[in-house]
Amino acid sequence: MSHSLPLKGIQILDFSRLVPGPFCTKILSDFGATVIKIEDLFKGDYLSQWGSRIGNKESLLDVYFNKNKKRLALDCFSAEGLKVIYDLVKKSDVFIESSRPGILAKKGLGSPKLHQINSKLIYVSLTGYGKDKKRSQKAGHDINFMATSGILSHFIPEPSQVSSKKAELSMPKYPLADFVGGGLFSAMMIMVQLTNPDRKNIKCDVSMVEALAYLNHHNLFYKEARDLSMIEGDLARYRLYITKDNQWVALGALEDKFWSQFCDVVSLPRLKGIGFNLNKNKKAILILKKLFQSKTRRYWEKFSMKHDVCLSVLSHKQDLVQEGYLSPQALSLGKREIKTHELNSLKSQKKQYYHTKGQDTVAILKGLGYSSQKIKHLIQKGVLKTG
Repeated sequence: MSHSLPLKGIQILDFSRLVPGPFCTKILSDFGATVIKIEDLFKGDYLSQWGSRIGNKESLLDVYFNKNKKRLALDCFSAEGLKVIYDLVKKSDVFIESSRPGILAKKGLGSPKLHQINSKLIYVSLTGYGKDKKRSQKAGHDINFMATSGILSHFIPEPSQVSSKKAELSMPKYPLADFVGGGLFSAMMIMVQLTNPDRKNIKCDVSMVEALAYLNHHNLFYKEARDLSMIEGDLARYRLYITKDNQWVALGALEDKFWSQFCDVVSLPRLKGIGFNLNKNKKAILILKKLFQSKTRRYWEKFSMKHDVCLSVLSHKQDLVQEGYLSPQALSLGKREIKTHELNSLKSQKKQYYHTKGQDTVAILKGLGYSSQKIKHLIQKGVLKTG
């Protein structure tokens, strides 16, 4: 079943680069919004230069973040380029950018200027540290924002626990600041503001550091707050274990009723009474390590379906497809078509497509009322680029 498109009719101007902004607008596009990705004629979004490629052609990252978006390439800060953007702003609901604070205002694309053109426009500035913090003009990436927010402490051990012989730590493999602190929080802010029928001159400043601090707020809320140490791996009932075929399973039997039932079905009733005593749990962990390593992932998957004890195997893509979380869907790459997988709850009837930088330039300008002669003149002048 396809999902509804509640943002159908909403137009988003995406002036951002890399992951956070494009992921935000991807979410909005998935819910029906029309997204126009505006790229500078000279630099563009250098995400397309990174990562693996599809058939040695398109960047997989660029395809994922920018599929189903229209793409306009122009000399953004020339007089003619600004005129095109201003004309788009008149007909748009949201403008999102990810430059350092103050940069776009100096070049004619700040919120005061755009609100003069369209007072109902939701202007979103997505930054790492925030517009008025001491680090606001500092460069940074995901690891910097995670560190500054304090949430990084949940993903790495205390320095004293790291062996002096180990040259490097195991780094967090998921860019939490980009996807959640930037993309998801920005999309949430935009959706909230879109519900306001009386909106006027709205400026949303989204700081990835502040968003991550919000996620970590339960640990920062009160001076005597404590981490949720019970879920950090010290308890036999709540931790990861390795199977006989080197796969992961997750046991999450926090409540006594689940823990008790688990101990019964694996014939280890003597472990029921260990409670939260750390010394007793250390011994129990050794016992459970041997237990889980004695059987394969397939065995534990069947076990988890038979017994309601909060046990899960680490899923792979094929598992999510079989269970109906992911659905195959075709994606058009120009004249080619590839098979992708979409979340089943977000799968829509509309055809998935990917356009390259500048591919929609002519169509977008014609939609604004520009004549073919005017468009040709701007192309010859070097203001526009077509795909």
